[in-house]
Amino acid sequence: MKPVIVTDCGIVPSANICCADALEKLLNQCKENCEVILPEGVYFLTRRILISGCKNLTIRGENATIRTHFDNKVKSGMDGAFTFQDCENLTLKNLHFDTDVSPNISGTVCNIDPEKGCFDLQIFDEFPIDGDEYLEAINSVDNEYT
Repeated sequence: MKPVIVTDCGIVPSANICCADALEKLLNQCKENCEVILPEGVYFLTRRILISGCKNLTIRGENATIRTHFDNKVKSGMDGAFTFQDCENLTLKNLHFDTDVSPNISGTVCNIDPEKGCFDLQIFDEFPIDGDEYLEAINSVDNEYT
């Protein structure tokens, strides 16, 4: 397998500069028998990368994180990192995946009004929100997390 190191191709880790276009172009140039290596760092994607027609492709991280953008103000805020189309024998290894905005929040119910069918929820401080977020689902647990 031919090793291709992304930093040698001008793609540098950055927690806030999107590398989707450059990474997509590079991955699609490695059509056959390539190992694409992402050195340590964060690789930020604001859109999903489409990889098409590759055979025997390995994408290997060296303590690398793929960080995708998450928009918590729209229902379909999670788009993902990769789409593989018409590929054979793909391997992803030693990669960490994260989002720039947490897709989940936690808090505690501080008041229940059964007559109105509502409750007050206090969001924990470590989950900053501004009130325009889209709430898709609620899971509840007691103090023992059951």
